[in-house]
Amino acid sequence: MHMNDIELNLNINFVVKDGRANIKLLTKDDLTRIDMLSILSGGLALVIRSGETPEKQGEMMSKVVEYLESELINVDSFSDAYFYKKIDNPI
Repeated sequence: MHMNDIELNLNINFVVKDGRANIKLLTKDDLTRIDMLSILSGGLALVIRSGETPEKQGEMMSKVVEYLESELINVDSFSDAYFYKKIDNPI
């Protein structure tokens, strides 16, 4: 997707129930996984860059790396993940 003069919406629904996080990415737009990854990474970079000092930015970056490492190493994390496109009735 060429990101030039467009507006896309990607909503994040985050619910914790019984100690497990349920995350849904919702969009009406025809976004691929790579598109969603680009949007979410851009938002993450924006939050990290909002740190008042390079030290604060470094702390936030370290937290992101630690979180990703813990999730990707844990065999139970994302074991029930799926990508679902509802074509007939987009949200």
